[in-house]
Amino acid sequence: MRTALWDNMAENDREALYREVRSALPVGRVGEASDIAEAYLYLMREAFSTGQVIAVDGGTMLM
Repeated sequence: MRTALWDNMAENDREALYREVRSALPVGRVGEASDIAEAYLYLMREAFSTGQVIAVDGGTMLM
């Protein structure tokens, strides 16, 4: 995920990490905090789901 967690890395290293992740994921991009927020909002709005686990991982588990 592209978040402030990686801000302590040198910019070149961080961008290299993002390129590597992007090329390895089926979705072809690095996740954003908004991707996680969308899943969270879906679960909050969905009144008929209980006890669900949603993987917001860009397809990592498929690999």
